[in-house]
Amino acid sequence: MLTLRRYKSMLRFWLRVAYPLSLGIFAVALSLEVSLASSFAPQPSTRSQQLPLNPNNGHSWQISQAFQPPDRGAPPRTEDLGTRGGLLSQKPLTVLMPDVKPQEPNFGLTLSAYPTFFAYIPESSAETGLFVLIDDNEQIVYRESFPMPQQAGIVSISLPHNASPALEMDRWYQWYVIVVDNPDHWSNNGISNRGWIQRIKPNETLENQLQNATPRELPTLYAEAGIWHDAVASLITLRDAQPDNPILISDWKKLFDSAGLAAFSQDSVVDCCKAEPQ
Repeated sequence: MLTLRRYKSMLRFWLRVAYPLSLGIFAVALSLEVSLASSFAPQPSTRSQQLPLNPNNGHSWQISQAFQPPDRGAPPRTEDLGTRGGLLSQKPLTVLMPDVKPQEPNFGLTLSAYPTFFAYIPESSAETGLFVLIDDNEQIVYRESFPMPQQAGIVSISLPHNASPALEMDRWYQWYVIVVDNPDHWSNNGISNRGWIQRIKPNETLENQLQNATPRELPTLYAEAGIWHDAVASLITLRDAQPDNPILISDWKKLFDSAGLAAFSQDSVVDCCKAEPQ
């Protein structure tokens, strides 16, 4: 159920994002408006509680128990803007972030001013996807389209230094991946998925550890500190250099399993997408 304020903001978001792009995506926004209007009822907003921290005191440089939910307040709970459509894969479009507490909004932390985002994109007849980043004032910070991969898999999208403002420290941002399966027959075929991200400053201990770490140690340090985006990015860098390394393949699976993403731990990282800023 939606508050009136949230209902209006959802419509503004979809119209701002969809209108400049294509008739097909714009039509998805309009179809969403109709479905929301039929189910609207006011409801007081709520905020999520903090996630607990379960520190891992071991230091074996193994990923097996590495990811720990961060001891920070979760982002404010908001109504889901996502819609589902008819894709060819059983697994849906999914932004990849820790999913350890289903009742909490999915979010990830980063130390980077220009982080990398990860999503699973299923097999689809769509030709173009859309990435959108908005701030906590519901203003679009960055928007880009990208060609869809030829096969299902995990894609990465990085904020470019020359086309996007840096993420501000301790500020929540929402990010979306949007796909329209068939712009010529748009009814009920638009899909989207949304997550949250926050840039934080590392404490002195973690900062010193990162400065002295080898590339092999970075994924564990990030994951143990709950820095999800950087843990995945650093592990992908290692796997790119040694794609057949069984230890890295195992580390990847363990990291995803520990973050509640076991369903995606066997999926390939698809090198397909060159972003086109809007």
